[in-house]
Amino acid sequence: MLLRAITAFVACPGVFAFALPIGIGIAAHGPARYPPFAVTVLALGTLLLLWCVREFYVAGRGTLAPWSPPRHLVTSGPYRFSRNPMYIGVVTILLGWCVLWDSRTLLEYTLVVAGLFCLRVLVVEEPWAAGAFGAEWQAYRAEVPRWISMRRASRVRVAVIAFLAGSAAALIALGVAFRTAPGVILADDMVSALVAAAERPLLQFPRGGVVYVKSAVGPMLLDALRPRHPALSLRPYPERPALNCAERDAPGTPCERDDYLKLEILSAPTRGTLLVAVGTSRTFGQVLLVSVLGDWHVLIERWYAV
Repeated sequence: MLLRAITAFVACPGVFAFALPIGIGIAAHGPARYPPFAVTVLALGTLLLLWCVREFYVAGRGTLAPWSPPRHLVTSGPYRFSRNPMYIGVVTILLGWCVLWDSRTLLEYTLVVAGLFCLRVLVVEEPWAAGAFGAEWQAYRAEVPRWISMRRASRVRVAVIAFLAGSAAALIALGVAFRTAPGVILADDMVSALVAAAERPLLQFPRGGVVYVKSAVGPMLLDALRPRHPALSLRPYPERPALNCAERDAPGTPCERDDYLKLEILSAPTRGTLLVAVGTSRTFGQVLLVSVLGDWHVLIERWYAV
């Protein structure tokens, strides 16, 4: 029985709450951004999940796996407050991974998993419980909400909800503090942000043109820009030929070629934002970018003719 319970834990939440999201996070090659915040969320979700597994094993005499369900209706522990606390624990763990890697892919994965949980509860689990436990299930269903509710709240339930709400408020406050405190600008962030800042000015160059790009990250930026702008020949700024137009143009003619793009990060006003200066021979601009789930987006931009 114990071996079946351990196998069920590894095969179900072990895969969906740990193995898959960790694999997605590692594959993204992103740094861990908010470890203290993420660990707190992960710990809350893991403790709730383990509590549910224990109740299934001790009170239900079964496991959480579909092939070895509990033989008795589980109404103790966290199941006094919600009919599906295990799914709440798994989604909380997934949110912890999202916080750790600040990943859009992980957030999309979490939303899909949460949607599948809702569908499974409605289509599979509740009809099965009604058939397996009959009147006992109907009484439990009338007393305890599917997810969580303040209806008929006991003192214990109010205390649990107050604890969870307080923890959530503290986590949100920590998140805001992490987000608004100026931080170190990582190289990956610099490249991604400069790619977003360069998007508009690069569209102004004619197809087939040669553009010399100057930035603090050099070849890394060119490697990221070339697949996005295959119609341009992007080259490092040091390869730009010296100006010799004075030998062929009339005196007083401006000696400048429209063949370069310069980008410079000016500052990081807050964590998750960057202010970038962008210049060509014709325009100069300042672009404020914001990071949303690991992707940089232009928030405000100002452009001036040179």
